[in-house]
Amino acid sequence: MSLPRILPQLGCALACGCVSLTAASRARADVTSWLYVGGGAASSAMAGSATEVPAVFAAETGLGSPPEKDVIVGGLFKSLTYFGQGTDLGLVVRGASGGFVRGGFGFAVDLGGYLRLSHQGTQGFLGSLVFGGPLGLQLVATTEIGSSDVRIYGATLGVDLLRLTVYRTATQRYFPNPFPPAGLGWRQ
Repeated sequence: MSLPRILPQLGCALACGCVSLTAASRARADVTSWLYVGGGAASSAMAGSATEVPAVFAAETGLGSPPEKDVIVGGLFKSLTYFGQGTDLGLVVRGASGGFVRGGFGFAVDLGGYLRLSHQGTQGFLGSLVFGGPLGLQLVATTEIGSSDVRIYGATLGVDLLRLTVYRTATQRYFPNPFPPAGLGWRQ
């Protein structure tokens, strides 16, 4: 095609693009966020070794669907440090109740996989059942089943810093959130 023939088509496409940019409605991209830190203990058994009970430090962060829904789905990156054994990195999918996300009572289920960074280099399934309470408090029961017959069962207690601050709407009566996310209001 010659340049004079495509100029009208190019001009029409440019005009349509400009009109669509000026006619766009207001967008709202509200997502759920998680940022948890906690500590606890675990029962760890590997092939050919005795069962150990190491201390655990857990940290996780992730994003999910809008917080005003009744069921929120998202993804998390987890780091579980078993003192004396190594650190496991996990990538999981989270399904959570609305009460959990908005800083009240609720629960979440995490399912995915993990990879151990230490010399054993194991990998496998990672699953967690998370019980949430007001002020971002969380009790997390975790299991890992992996290569080399690794079996880990543990629990951590900690706080989700974003459920404590940004998403805290369940405690409005006695500990109000001055800037709750748009659309959440007093809903629990």
